[in-house]
Amino acid sequence: MVLTIEPILAGLPGAVRLEADGWTVSTADGSPACHVERMVHVTRTGRSVLGRASSGRREREGL
Repeated sequence: MVLTIEPILAGLPGAVRLEADGWTVSTADGSPACHVERMVHVTRTGRSVLGRASSGRREREGL
């Protein structure tokens, strides 16, 4: 199974809103925020984080 974890970091708790399109999330007061996503591959024998490392090599880290 592969799943994606997508945290959003904003300055104030509860300070985000879901836009009318049902997909876009923004800060309630228009302040900057940060979004990052990571795909996680989970199997019966373990798990790994999928994506690109800063060196350009493929990441395969345990959680």
